[in-house]
Amino acid sequence: MSIPTKLNVALAKEIESWAKESIISDEQAKVLLARYPAKHGGAHAITLVTIIGAVLVGLGTLLYIGANWTGMATIWKLTIIATAIVASHAAGWIFKFEPGNRPKLGTAFLLLGSLFYGGAIWLIAQIFNIDVQFPNGLLLWLIGTAACALTTRSVPLGILASVIFSLWTMQDLSNWSHYSSNDSMQRIIGIAAGLGAAWFMRSQAMAWIILLASSAWVAFESGCYAPGVLFWGIALFGGYLAIQNKDLPLESPLKYVGSCSALAALLSVTCNRMNWGEINQTHYAATLGAALVVHGLLLYKRKDVRRETLGCLAIIACFILVQNNYNETVRAIAFNAMLLASLFALAATALQKLHSPGLLNTALAFVVFDIICRYFDIFFSMMDRSMFFILGGIILMVGGALAEKGRRQLLGSMES
Repeated sequence: MSIPTKLNVALAKEIESWAKESIISDEQAKVLLARYPAKHGGAHAITLVTIIGAVLVGLGTLLYIGANWTGMATIWKLTIIATAIVASHAAGWIFKFEPGNRPKLGTAFLLLGSLFYGGAIWLIAQIFNIDVQFPNGLLLWLIGTAACALTTRSVPLGILASVIFSLWTMQDLSNWSHYSSNDSMQRIIGIAAGLGAAWFMRSQAMAWIILLASSAWVAFESGCYAPGVLFWGIALFGGYLAIQNKDLPLESPLKYVGSCSALAALLSVTCNRMNWGEINQTHYAATLGAALVVHGLLLYKRKDVRRETLGCLAIIACFILVQNNYNETVRAIAFNAMLLASLFALAATALQKLHSPGLLNTALAFVVFDIICRYFDIFFSMMDRSMFFILGGIILMVGGALAEKGRRQLLGSMES
């Protein structure tokens, strides 16, 4: 019976721990490890090679067609486009499913067919002089690729769909202050559908791509600035709290993208005077509503994470109260206190309850970032530039050594 690679890795770790605890003998451990090896690197290498080959074939074909495109009749252009798409998908289906004796080659052909389909959108628009804006073309390409990925459950196709979604998300369709509710709704639906597809296909790579692209859109194009990033990060972290320890592909992306987004937003407001432009109220309300809904449900359904949920809601409440205070000193003190409290709470939670070395490292990394920011704020305009950088380097080296020592001590106490 074939066992997924991730399960093999977990099983191999368990076998090694059984041998250390003398539950099984060393000989038995060797036999079991030989039967269930932790890694199958060759399969991944073959998949990567065939996918690269498919991409190269697709690029070469498109370049050849492009070089001879103007001299062809319209009927021949359409025939070439249709033949390339249908033949690639048909070959992919035959090799992957029926009879399915070359599944990796079938995946490569399906990927090639999706590349041909994406190129066909703009080629057909060019043939008939149709004005297809780039975001609309990406959306059509995304729909077709995502449908094929879900039908075939091909992870490489799902990753391609996630990349296309990321490109589409970052397209500035109009000035952010004039975004319509339809634009926002499209992105919300796209994010939800993308995460649902990543869960359905159990692809952590898809989840990472979608969440990173969505977070970048919130940070740079949504028009809700640091508040929106903070609320978005808290909402994602709430999603992690809801599914932690369930071995789902969304767990790590939600944990790290959520915590880093929230901490980065808090750090950013301690480093400037909050000279924001006009906030897009629709997106601001959407990110705030998402955070409140997620943590409201957690507060109602999950008593085991009530303390963490209340902490996140407290950060939201404090931020809303402070952000409109026009006294810069009050804002600076309040935001710095919120950041330090969040870092301490995250480190304590990672150490005592979540048992997550990654979250602990994240908290310590932001402590270092905070020290750097405070050093620039206080001394950059007061010191000679050479002395500023020399002293800053010394502080970073000493601080890094102390942070590493503290991290090892904390991880040691977590393991004991």
